[in-house]
Amino acid sequence: MRVHAQHLGPEVIQEHAVDTSNGLGFEELPAGKAKRSYLFLDTDGSPLANTEVRFVSQDGKTSHVGRTNENGAVAFIVDPGSYRYQIYGGRETGKPRFVSQWITVKEDTFIITSLKLPAEQTIFYTWPRIDLKPGEHKVVTPNEGNETGTEFEKIGGTPEWVTVYRDGTVEVSPLETTKPGVYTVKIRASNAPDFAVRIELQDAATGADRYTFTYPTSYVRPGSVGSSFKPILTLRKDGYDFVNQPVPPGTTFETSSSEATIDKNTGEVKYVAPRNAKVGGEPAKIPVAITMPDGSRLETEATFEVIPPLLKTVAQLSYDEARVAPRGKFVADLNVKGKLPVGTEFRWDARKNEDLRGWNVAVDSTTGTVEAVVPEGVEEEYNLHILASYTDGSREYVTLPVRIVERLSSEELEAHKLRYTQQIVTPGKAFTADPVGKPVYGSVFSIENDGGISITIDRTTGRITAKIPADTEADSTYTARLRVDFPGGHQIIELKATANSLARTNTVNYAVREGFAKPKDQYSGARYGLPKSYKNHDAKVEINPETGEVRATVPRSQKPKEINVPVVVTWEDGSQQLVDLHVVPKQTASKKELTWERVWWIVPFMIAAEGFGILLFWIWDSNKHVAPFTVMTNALKNAGFNVSG
Repeated sequence: MRVHAQHLGPEVIQEHAVDTSNGLGFEELPAGKAKRSYLFLDTDGSPLANTEVRFVSQDGKTSHVGRTNENGAVAFIVDPGSYRYQIYGGRETGKPRFVSQWITVKEDTFIITSLKLPAEQTIFYTWPRIDLKPGEHKVVTPNEGNETGTEFEKIGGTPEWVTVYRDGTVEVSPLETTKPGVYTVKIRASNAPDFAVRIELQDAATGADRYTFTYPTSYVRPGSVGSSFKPILTLRKDGYDFVNQPVPPGTTFETSSSEATIDKNTGEVKYVAPRNAKVGGEPAKIPVAITMPDGSRLETEATFEVIPPLLKTVAQLSYDEARVAPRGKFVADLNVKGKLPVGTEFRWDARKNEDLRGWNVAVDSTTGTVEAVVPEGVEEEYNLHILASYTDGSREYVTLPVRIVERLSSEELEAHKLRYTQQIVTPGKAFTADPVGKPVYGSVFSIENDGGISITIDRTTGRITAKIPADTEADSTYTARLRVDFPGGHQIIELKATANSLARTNTVNYAVREGFAKPKDQYSGARYGLPKSYKNHDAKVEINPETGEVRATVPRSQKPKEINVPVVVTWEDGSQQLVDLHVVPKQTASKKELTWERVWWIVPFMIAAEGFGILLFWIWDSNKHVAPFTVMTNALKNAGFNVSG
């Protein structure tokens, strides 16, 4: 007798427990075991012969493997539990053609199952819409994912700017010169039919679409000619703006304004303001048409603001007189009344200063600061001419008067001698310092040697901003060498920067009484000691290295007199501090050594003589919070005995 369960799909498996007696013609099952027998039929109903079948446990540890016979049958004897079967022999070697859901196997059952496998499914893949413009970049993956491990490849007829990866990813990167239109990507799959993916390449973005041109505001006075800045180009690409781009070769500019001309290659506009142009009124806007190399066109405006005078008359610039000795150098800052017009540029015009041969002159193009070194044999007075150019096209020479002076005498040098006070600083934290003294007029400061300090200096005032390394040890000192040049000579100044320490920020104060001194406060991590060279022949001095307590004693036969005790305090950061104490030693008993074996008998006599209460008070008052043995020892010491236990 056979019981069949028709397999209607991968999720439908019917089970029937049957009599397991020998009467059915099957061997008796071992106790606690179950047997499952399968008959596999292919899609067309014929037996699925010589096919690998695996019966896998839910925990993955047990896998029964067998092959079907010529009738498509295979059987497994298994322990009770949950299993599922995997059937191989499909299109892909090493991958199951069919995998069932979990099947519960009960104890002492025998089941025969007839299964008709479904046809192997044909998988169809689709990709998202691919549309872009030449020069753009796009990446897409299959909408269905790729859980089956299908491998893909590009086949003939696909553009070179298309890449197909093994996992189905399609990368499209047409060049900007690629012709717009519809392209086809042909893709072959390992377990599916070939596919064709459509790419729509739209019209390329024109130069007018990708670029914008803007003109900064320019200035012009009534009746004069004003020149604009060159236009600023911004390129839009992949959603980002890239500013200050060069003008693409072949770009041309033109204007329809009758009041302006334009350089067709650079875009620079020259505008002639009417004599009756209203100062501070509505700015003049000059239309500019731009033709890109691809023939596309765009428009922008060059704006001119009408101002009363030329900028060279608006900007009131001057230099103070500079004084320098032969072979000396000076620095002169530009004086500006009001604000310096934006875009003003300064430069040294050698043709305007032909009589200054041998001078070494440098001009800061932005600030107008002049630094110069004069040669030997110069006369008493000179005028330097610094050219200032403005954005409205106006220019002027600003005069810098220079007076040649004699070198300073030694007395004068001494009167103007500078120094920096020693700086106590926090490592890693910036600090500032100004030179002390009266600098010579026209002094120029510079750094001769930074000495390991991060330092900057104001060349005219000498103010420094600096910091020492953050890992500097307490009380360590860095020394920088600074130089100041002035008419008639120079001076080297040292700047010393010392790392702050606990010894500088804390002070140990002692409470002193006869023969004893103790710090009023306790400091975590502090250690106490006496200098190695310290010797005092007038008294015996002892110090507790942890508490700082000092004891000074002299024999009873010696008259005590005040002594000096130098205490060295070593702080937690390694810094040290010297505390001078003035202590009057306390007299002690004779030097004869006493032990507890020798002095225990003293206690009864003291009790009898003074009374037990007096003894306890004396001991307690002198030795609060001390262990009993130590209490008695201290009591005897206070009585003048030299006791060792």
